[in-house]
Amino acid sequence: VLFWCHQFISQSVVEGIKIRAMVPLSGVGGAIRNSVHPQARLGKTLYRQIIRWCDRTGQVPFDPIPPVTLIPPLVNQTVLQQVANEWTFRRIESSTPNLNINPAETSRLHANGVILDYLPRESLVEQKKMVLPIRNASSLRGIVRAVFRMNRLGEFPEYDTECKEDVKGFGDNNDEAVKKRIQLAFEAMKSLNDLSAMLEERELEREAHWDNAGVQFFVGQVVQHKKERWRGVITGWKRSPNKGPKGGDPGKYSGESQSVEYKIEYKDVPVDDIDQEDDIIQYAVIVDVGDSHLEQHRLQASIPQSDLDVLSLANAKRLSRIRNGSLKHYFDKYDMSTCCFVPNERLAYEYPSDMQRHRDFTGLTATADMDALNPLIVDSVKCICTHLEKTIKKNLLTDSSAMQLETINSIEKSLSRIIRDAPPHTFSCQSPWSAIHYLTSLGNITHEISETMLTRRRALESMKDVKFRLGDIVKHKKYGFRGVIISWDPKPRVDVSQWDGLQHLEDVENLPFYAIVPDRQDCVNAFGAPRPFRYVCQDNLEICLQNESIVNVDHSSDWPDWFLDTSSFKYVAPNEIKFKHGEGIGSEEVSIEKCMEALQREISSFQVAVQSDTLSKSTLPSVATNFSMENLLCLLKNAERWEDAIVVEETIKDIWQAHEDQTYRDRLDDARHNFSVGKKETALSELTDLVKDSPFYFEAWNKKATCHFLQGEMTLAIESTKKTLQLEPRHFRAWSGFGIMSQEDSCKLDIDHFRKCLDLNPWSPVASKLSSRLDHYDSEMEEEGALEGSAPHEN
Repeated sequence: VLFWCHQFISQSVVEGIKIRAMVPLSGVGGAIRNSVHPQARLGKTLYRQIIRWCDRTGQVPFDPIPPVTLIPPLVNQTVLQQVANEWTFRRIESSTPNLNINPAETSRLHANGVILDYLPRESLVEQKKMVLPIRNASSLRGIVRAVFRMNRLGEFPEYDTECKEDVKGFGDNNDEAVKKRIQLAFEAMKSLNDLSAMLEERELEREAHWDNAGVQFFVGQVVQHKKERWRGVITGWKRSPNKGPKGGDPGKYSGESQSVEYKIEYKDVPVDDIDQEDDIIQYAVIVDVGDSHLEQHRLQASIPQSDLDVLSLANAKRLSRIRNGSLKHYFDKYDMSTCCFVPNERLAYEYPSDMQRHRDFTGLTATADMDALNPLIVDSVKCICTHLEKTIKKNLLTDSSAMQLETINSIEKSLSRIIRDAPPHTFSCQSPWSAIHYLTSLGNITHEISETMLTRRRALESMKDVKFRLGDIVKHKKYGFRGVIISWDPKPRVDVSQWDGLQHLEDVENLPFYAIVPDRQDCVNAFGAPRPFRYVCQDNLEICLQNESIVNVDHSSDWPDWFLDTSSFKYVAPNEIKFKHGEGIGSEEVSIEKCMEALQREISSFQVAVQSDTLSKSTLPSVATNFSMENLLCLLKNAERWEDAIVVEETIKDIWQAHEDQTYRDRLDDARHNFSVGKKETALSELTDLVKDSPFYFEAWNKKATCHFLQGEMTLAIESTKKTLQLEPRHFRAWSGFGIMSQEDSCKLDIDHFRKCLDLNPWSPVASKLSSRLDHYDSEMEEEGALEGSAPHEN
């Protein structure tokens, strides 16, 4: 809608202004003016229709849609730059209240402030683009008005010189182009009319949910099934007439529930217990992924009100955080003070009476500790990124060509975005949970560096065993398809021992494997349909003859910069891919490797300092000391979303894997790789040697415990776990494993271990284990006043 309307409206508005300006000079009347430019009048009419549609629709929320990105010439380039300056000024002003800026400059910047007032708060405005979220008709109306005003400002005298060129650059301002825009505008109106039906249905749902008489549970509450013991979140309820005849078959309680893929139909309700005149209330529930096996692998359920005797509230804080990827489509966050999930805008609109119960229950406000912690984490991440940026410039000061490598360039751009408060899709560094965005961005950078250097190290160590190179055009010996090699591994990344095409080969686990983009027609001939890529063992490949080297392959987003060298009949890979695989890239290779190693050392040094709580002794500025393990664990404990908890948990895991000596970290990575491809004995041997050489490397002890456990060596597993916890008592993953290892213990140690894990990481999947074990010790818990995990101490 925005693409069509902004493009057409901008053109029609500009033409309309010019026409009105010409009228007094030419003496042409209104009727003649409209006949000369009928498109302008029609365009303004469509614009007004969209505004009226938005006014009629009001605050009814839309279903989630991706943000819309607008770039010139859909919006006037010069005005966009001015608005972007004002947007930047507001961010600086909000973070630095006492900033001293020239009053004239302030006045000039605020001249475009009204445009920003039209835009949704989560918008991102830059010099060359705007990213605009659309949540409801009100936000759509504001966006349309903002773009209307921006393009209208482009005709003011102060913008005259540049904007005339901008208007000319709008392109194809002929009658045919305008007709096409009008046609698209009509199609947009048709789409809005189609959307109207859905929004009207949503309004009817809202009216139906005002009456909550007889509704026991409200949207967002966490419940537990008394018989089947699964836990879940109420995502909706529906009232339907009871049509079952008294004295007949109790029948099935069914009925559609919002976004419910599976329904549970109960038949065990006594007929005499059913009031034939009462309506049936049916609940939609999203089930915890760890408990879904209790509900026959169903992640969602539908339960009638008549079966509410089997449901109870899961008030225990340790058991009330439900893990399910679908929750983000229904709820904004988890409220720790009430053990409930807070409905998002759409769900809150559809269930107004439930939202009133939420407001009666709590104020739904964040804790003061988290309000103070967020900016501390943000400032620390920015400080770390500034230090890494200086490291790049220091190491590449004399080699400007190395800066052009995509890997270095990408890292530097990512660091710059973080330093300048521009993580993806965030409006303000003061927005709630902005620390999560910064941790995500920093984690992406550290992962890119470590993954690049790990792949390069393994490639250089195995180069003598690799027959083929990047870009080689090869042919499969068995299936006959040809393709281009776009990457390779010294050993397979996955367990390939059961693959059909490898049964005739020996020791495939120790052979190089290649990622190949195959010829389209060859795949059709070999497999009956095209395939995006193949992962092939070296012994199944051979170099194509020159007369077979012309292949028809897809240049996907994974390798857009490759090209065919017709002199050698092979594809040429970009330098960053060559560097990653240890293939020569020229004189700048030494400088790039030196820079990447320096970055890796700085990151490892910083992570070890966080790990050992010695940041104050590091070379980083004092503000970086806020990036402490204590603060990260506090952030994890108070995470309001499962996705946020995963980000913090991955950050902590990377820190735990760090070692002051990179060779030890490399050995841990090699052991983890062997473990992941099924070589558990090899991994165990490597980890045993590693903890012997570095006895204080607690993450190596933790991985060793996991290997012993999977080998059935329980005593050795428990010993390694105890060693891990002796070195790092806050290791929540070790507490989780310790609980699983202790489940056969009659002293209920597993319950204590699970609780310690959840006290450190409340979003841990071990909550399902704790719930199950509490049920197992039901009678004993009852004697302690802790029936079904809801004792006062179970919080």
